Amino acid sequence: MARHMKVVVIGYGTAGLTAAGFAHKFSREAEVIALEERHYAVYHPCSIPDVISGKVKAWSDIVEDVYKSPRFKVLTSMKVTGIDASNQRVYGINLASNSRFSIEYDKLILATGSRPLRLEGIPGSELAGIFCVKNVEDGMELHRKALNSRKVVVIGAGPLGIEVSVALKTMGLKVSLIELMPTILPGKVDRDLAIAIMNHMSSKGIEVLTNNKVVEFRGKGNYVEKVLTEESEIDTDFVVLCVGVRPNVDLATKMGLKLGPLGGIKVDRKMRTSIENIFAAGDCAEVWDAITGKPAMSFLANACYQQGRVAGINAVGGDETYRGTLFSWAVSTEYFNLGGVGLTSERARHEGFNAFSLKLKAHYKPHFYPDSKEIVVKVIVDASTLRILGAQIMGEINISYILNFFALAILRGLSVYDLVKMEQVYVPNLIGLPDPVFKVLEAIIRRARAQIR
Repeated sequence: MARHMKVVVIGYGTAGLTAAGFAHKFSREAEVIALEERHYAVYHPCSIPDVISGKVKAWSDIVEDVYKSPRFKVLTSMKVTGIDASNQRVYGINLASNSRFSIEYDKLILATGSRPLRLEGIPGSELAGIFCVKNVEDGMELHRKALNSRKVVVIGAGPLGIEVSVALKTMGLKVSLIELMPTILPGKVDRDLAIAIMNHMSSKGIEVLTNNKVVEFRGKGNYVEKVLTEESEIDTDFVVLCVGVRPNVDLATKMGLKLGPLGGIKVDRKMRTSIENIFAAGDCAEVWDAITGKPAMSFLANACYQQGRVAGINAVGGDETYRGTLFSWAVSTEYFNLGGVGLTSERARHEGFNAFSLKLKAHYKPHFYPDSKEIVVKVIVDASTLRILGAQIMGEINISYILNFFALAILRGLSVYDLVKMEQVYVPNLIGLPDPVFKVLEAIIRRARAQIR
């Protein structure tokens, strides 16, 4: 009797669990084994700020039990130390039993994720009290310190840095947020929205310092007490680093997989690597920008999900294609929701598009409803075709489905003319007619016509 196909997945973050799940769903005959180094299998890293702020009540709430099904296994505390691609075997150590293991595979999916940057090389970076935010243990340790602290410095004003800053401010701490670039959320939103959010955070008591480069950490003994920038010296009880991540390609490098120019595992549109029968997905995989076609690494869970889906299905004989990342992102805090998709105005011009943008503020539902909220919608388009290149949304409502609407438009190459012809749902206690999205699209058309005249 022929042996059933065996698919081994290394890593059980978003990409790994998605790849394993879709491989199992699309081939019930295949044996799927996922190997995870953590002692727990499933957790939600994007919810760590919500536990810190108290929005989610317990750390155990963001850890889930393993999915169980015949021919599907998730093995935790399994550290993979080597891969023999010639003989299609994975080797490693079971951290729970301190024993070695060897598992053969027919198809292998690398979902080894990423590691947070730690500003190594800056004097004092080895001091205790400097935290990163990657897994549950990081969050718990940071939270324990915050409960016994009065002030904190957060370094890096990307989405994670902003959410952590607001969460710690909600706990009652004095928060200083430091960003190297001229505005917060660099590369994520246009300057006008970045300044609006920066001013809003300042109004809530968060000190926001942009154009500031951290040059040193100082402490008494081995614990950090001061953060020095080129312009200031800030006293602190601890530090949180939110300065980005790098792909974890240790195993890939050992086995000779080709890497891309950005340092991730090079994959094709089927998520195949340079070695037969090996796929890669998630933070460790280098893909491409869906709009420009240039190499890209998004480090976002939504992109990891799509890559994991394609890798999992194709590993068991499917024929799915990954179309590239749109860099869809959002932050959700006690004070505001903000997100974007596609290109910013600056990036669009840098990539050679003759682009313009239009921003509009309007109520999402009629103003006479007591829960009516204003939102800001900004859309970036190609001036000649009015093709959608990007969008940015800010407001107190759930903005995710507006971003998804624009993501589909960008992926399909739709223009403003296409979108305004869509028949819109209208229920006044849910959404106005036209809603802010359609108002800004119509305004873009009027501007384009005025320019032609």
